Amino acid sequence: MQTWRRASIEPILIGLVVAVALFPDHAASAQTPGVGSQTTTTPAAPSGDDLGYVPPFSGSVLAAPMRLTLEGSIFPKAGGFPQCASLEDDVGNSVGGIPVQHYTDWQLTPRLVLSVFTQLGCPIDAGIGAVVTYTVPIRPSVAWVFAAGAYAAPAQFQLYGGMQSALSLALKGASAPAAVSTRTDVVWKAADGHPYNVGVQALGQTRQQITFGAGF
Repeated sequence: MQTWRRASIEPILIGLVVAVALFPDHAASAQTPGVGSQTTTTPAAPSGDDLGYVPPFSGSVLAAPMRLTLEGSIFPKAGGFPQCASLEDDVGNSVGGIPVQHYTDWQLTPRLVLSVFTQLGCPIDAGIGAVVTYTVPIRPSVAWVFAAGAYAAPAQFQLYGGMQSALSLALKGASAPAAVSTRTDVVWKAADGHPYNVGVQALGQTRQQITFGAGF
């Protein structure tokens, strides 16, 4: 995944949005769910302005860029705890050393989705998070997605002076056992059937990036 500083965000994003809207079949890079992940979805009944609207992407696809940002922002500590060796694969918290993930979402409306996810592994790194996404369709296979989310590894709070200190660091975009983020992405489905995204994200109140990825 490549990132650029905020100074170049506006002109680059405008150009990319236009290109995606006109040429949705071109893409690259990758983002994938964790091994052992489990996904469930609860659809909503269309109402009001959403009557007849069929979302072009599942909730898990829409939330994936935010999930990767949030989970990747917390540094794993399992290597510093020898007892983790007996609390991962042996008890089903990981597969081949990769933490098991669980995911579920609720379509509050066809455009508004609440996603909740967990990551197991060693208890010191186990986390839970939530993402809210809102979709604005551009064309049948292209959508503009607005997202906000938070993620935390509660067992690490004590290593950062407690929950209040950890959350304060997260809001500043500093290294912490918690993370908060907002982002907006253009998501499209290419001719190969895979979803791709390009967007702008803010981690905490200080770190801004442009990101690009694809799902497989």
